Amino acid sequence: MHLPWFPRFGDGRGRLLGIRQFGMHPALLNLHLQINNFYLWLNHSKYIAMKMHEIKLYQEFAAPVEQVWDAFSDHANFGKMMGQNITRVIDSTDPGNLNGVGSVRSIKIPMVVFEETVVKSEKPSLIEYRISSGLPINYHYGTMQFKTLPNGKSAIDYNIKLELKVPVLGSIVALALKRGMSKGLRNYAGRLEK
Repeated sequence: MHLPWFPRFGDGRGRLLGIRQFGMHPALLNLHLQINNFYLWLNHSKYIAMKMHEIKLYQEFAAPVEQVWDAFSDHANFGKMMGQNITRVIDSTDPGNLNGVGSVRSIKIPMVVFEETVVKSEKPSLIEYRISSGLPINYHYGTMQFKTLPNGKSAIDYNIKLELKVPVLGSIVALALKRGMSKGLRNYAGRLEK
C-alpha cells in the first residue's frame, strides 16, 4: 500500500526504481519512503499491542475533605477547576446527588465532544468514572480517592488509566492530559489557600 497522493517508486516486483530513472532528488525519495512506512504502520496498528497508559496525580488542599469532594463531584464546578466546558447531560437516579452514580457529563474541547459516566460515588471518599462515548479509545477509567489530613486539610489521589485505538497517540494524549489535570488541581488548591 502507498499514499494515494504519491506515485509508486517500485517496478511492481518489490524493487525500487533508480533515482535517475525516476528523476527524484534522494532526500525527497527518502522522505517519501519514511512517510509511506508510517502510513503502513498506522493502517496496521490494530496488530500492534495496545499500551495501557496510567496517569497518577496527587494534590493537597487547605480545606476539609467534604468540601473538596463536593467540588469534584459537581460536574460544572469540576469543569471550572479543569478549565473545560463540562455540563451534566443526564442526572443520577439518586435524588440526593444528581451528579452521582449514573450521571453523565459532556466535555467539550476544541473539535471534540465526549461523555463521561460516573460509576461510583461514595461521599466523601471516592468518585470513579469512565468515558462512555465520543473518543477513539478502547479504555478510559478515572478514580479519585479523597483523604483527610491533619489540621483540617485534605488530599486527592487521582488515577486515570487509558488505552487509545491508535497506539501512537496514547503517549501524546496521556502527557497532555497529565499536564492539564495537574494544572487544574494546582489552581484549585491555590484558590483554597487564599
